[in-house]
Amino acid sequence: MWLGSSAPAGASRKVLTTDWVTRMARKDRRKGLISGAGWVPDVYYLLVNRGFLKRGNLFEGRTAMMNMVLVTIITVLISGTFYLRERVSNKARDRVARTYEVRVHLNAVADKIKNLELGHYGYLITDDASFLKTYNQELGQESSEATTARSWSAGGNSLFDEFHILRESIADNPEQRENLDLLEQLILRSLAYSDSTLRLRKEQGLETAAREIGSRKGLALTDSIDGLIAAMVSEEQRIYNERLAAEERHLGLNRMLMYAAIFVFFVGLIIEVMLSIGYRRSRRQAQLELQEHEILLRAIMDGNKHGIFSTDRNGIIISFNRAAERMLGYEASHFVGKTAGDMMDYVYNPEELRERAGQLSVKFGRPVRGIEVFLLPLKGRDVYEQEWTVLRSDGIRIPISLTVTALRDSEGEIRGYLGIAQDITERKEVDRVKNEFISTVSHELRTPLTSIRGALGLVGSGAVGSLSEKAAELVAIARKNSERLVLIINDILDIKKMESGKLSLRIMPVSVSETIHQALEANRHYGDKYSVNFVQKRLPDARVMADPDRLMQILANLLSNAAKFSPPGSEVWVGAESRNGRVHFSIRDFGPGISEEFRPRIFQKFAQADHSDTRFHEGTGLGLSIAKNLVEAMGGSIRFETTLGKGTTFFFELPQEHVSGIHEGASGATELVRQPVLVCEDDRDVATLLKIWLDKAGFSVDSAYSLQEAREKMRNHSYAAMTLDLMLPDGSGLDLIREIRVNPATSTLPVVVVSVKAETDRKSLDADALGVADWLSKPIDEQQLVGALRRAISGMGQNKPSVLHVEDDLDLVHIIGRSLQGLVDLTVATTIREAEKWLKIRRFDLVVLDLSLPDGSALELLDRLTALTGHPVPVLILSAHETDETVHAKVKAVLIKSRMSEARIVETILSLVGEGQFQQQEES
Repeated sequence: MWLGSSAPAGASRKVLTTDWVTRMARKDRRKGLISGAGWVPDVYYLLVNRGFLKRGNLFEGRTAMMNMVLVTIITVLISGTFYLRERVSNKARDRVARTYEVRVHLNAVADKIKNLELGHYGYLITDDASFLKTYNQELGQESSEATTARSWSAGGNSLFDEFHILRESIADNPEQRENLDLLEQLILRSLAYSDSTLRLRKEQGLETAAREIGSRKGLALTDSIDGLIAAMVSEEQRIYNERLAAEERHLGLNRMLMYAAIFVFFVGLIIEVMLSIGYRRSRRQAQLELQEHEILLRAIMDGNKHGIFSTDRNGIIISFNRAAERMLGYEASHFVGKTAGDMMDYVYNPEELRERAGQLSVKFGRPVRGIEVFLLPLKGRDVYEQEWTVLRSDGIRIPISLTVTALRDSEGEIRGYLGIAQDITERKEVDRVKNEFISTVSHELRTPLTSIRGALGLVGSGAVGSLSEKAAELVAIARKNSERLVLIINDILDIKKMESGKLSLRIMPVSVSETIHQALEANRHYGDKYSVNFVQKRLPDARVMADPDRLMQILANLLSNAAKFSPPGSEVWVGAESRNGRVHFSIRDFGPGISEEFRPRIFQKFAQADHSDTRFHEGTGLGLSIAKNLVEAMGGSIRFETTLGKGTTFFFELPQEHVSGIHEGASGATELVRQPVLVCEDDRDVATLLKIWLDKAGFSVDSAYSLQEAREKMRNHSYAAMTLDLMLPDGSGLDLIREIRVNPATSTLPVVVVSVKAETDRKSLDADALGVADWLSKPIDEQQLVGALRRAISGMGQNKPSVLHVEDDLDLVHIIGRSLQGLVDLTVATTIREAEKWLKIRRFDLVVLDLSLPDGSALELLDRLTALTGHPVPVLILSAHETDETVHAKVKAVLIKSRMSEARIVETILSLVGEGQFQQQEES
């Protein structure tokens, strides 16, 4: 197990006290085993090095085992050698015994030859038949007449039998075989001579046989036979002595090997006993240390506020700490021993699991099911974190942040997984309260600032009469500082939006030269304030894909920063150039440059180069941080080059507009003289200011300060458009919009939202479904309001092509929607189910389809599209993922989000919309 599930037997409760845990942690930190960076590295260390991944202190055990194996091998080798030597000794003994037998049989042959001579000569001299009987017995025959039947292989105890045995005994000695052959010939000659003398004795008498014997022929043969036998016996004696000496040597070696084997065995046995004792001691010590660390780990786990659980490599849950029990309301025994899939069924939201599985299926190009939802994101990394919603045992759903870690052994193999869950309910609540606070503060600040800035603008412009020089100066000061306050508030709110991921952008083609020219004019007062001259350098005839307001904000931040740090009388150069499909902007000053120590912090929030001089270099320190975030949000990058004493140049680049044959037509804006407009605003100062602006623009304005008053005015009058604040004393402006849309008399009324909640509500709601013409955030300026109303009035009632955009990324929906505003009638669906609903009730000229949606893959919708609509519909896939050729064959075009500019996307949509309308005309 990775994590000890309980303290060792006999451990008292007091060992889990904080002091004990602290002492154990300090002990391991002194040894360098645990870092001081917090409990997560400590838990990871204990899991990997002191838990189930720890193989145990086996050095002594392995040594003892190796020693035992070595002793056994040596003993076996010595025993084997002893056995082989013993076999050699046995062979030597066999050879010695065989030599002895040869000598015995040679002597037996010699004795039999003597007996033959005795019988032979005894019969010749005495004519006694008993001697002849002895002669015949030694030859193994009944009478002397049977000589023709003699055989050297006859059985029995005759001379021939001894010869047969002797020949087998000396078969391995060639020299003795030759001697035996010679002996055989001599004996046969001697027997032939004896047989002839015996016949003479029988036939011619004693005298004739005596004369033959006197010739000494028989004695010569007998001497030769005796001499040859004596030589053979001597040779066998020599061989016997040699073999006997060899046998003694073999016996000596065998004794030495036997003694060596006994010695090695007993020495090895002693070493084995000693090592076993040491191993037991070391193992006991290791067990005690492991128990201590398991206690420490359990104390860390149970004392931690985060839920911790772990599984083996097969997904079997093997630990579940007390914080996890408290978080989910289940005891550890409910899950330990079961699979992580079983826990998923209990605590995770099935819809959320399906949504994540669908996203991963698109990403990895194959179906993702079950526990893979948690493990697949670990592919190529060891740790990942994601937010989930889990169900407690009491039915309450809580948000958690789950960090999953792959636990690997020393070889890099995954041995299991560790999950750390943090209840983020409080964090979510803090975010909600913070957002509400920001919304309230922004409303309470922006609303009066709108009134102040607008009123000062009207007073300063002479709309209420001419001012004295002193009064005009005071009004200018007030207006300048109100503008400064607006910028500070906007900077703070922008930072909050960026941090929360709620910053919205209106990406569209923006002229580089016009924007820079406008930025220089708008920020000229900064240059005049610091006696710095802004100089426009070479500019390209190009357009970038950007939010025009945010691009102006970036330039304003960089220009004001350059002016503040430039010496009086110097210049700030502003330029741009088009290169490789991107436009590179540059703002160069000739100030003191950026110090070495400040450079790494230059884009941080609230960072200022010289804190001792903040009064001189006024500002919040947010400008460069905001500029960096905005540039990156629009797909660009920012950097700087600086030289001390010579100045600094900031560079940023943005994607250039894709050049195509589609050109923007005339805006179609028509100024409708004295068109009636209803202004619904609860702040009477703001309402008055809006009325003054719109009166100047040629509109006839009515004002309503509540929902009820607005309803009454719309019942009694007809309006070309209305402006609407969402936060009204008797309800939400959104309710009024819905009433307007369901009322046939007002269903086509253009509505421009003017509210501090405009951006928030626009992002969270379906703007097209509500029919809101534009969303303007307070504080606003005169041109912004008038332009929005004119666009809203002129855009209503046109016969525009209809497009269904199936996309769950509301930011992208907004960007494309803004780019297509006035050109198409755009309907948005964020899920497959919602898209199916629209396709059944409305005819579309084009469907723009994202493949990865919360409720599954849009490829399923693509296959059923014709069945849902009853006719073919052109489809444009706009996805972050690549598609194969089979998908390409089913659609008109495929665009990859990260590779296409918004201009290219809009161009493609407009081109395909034309095809769709032409196709519908042909069908009709």
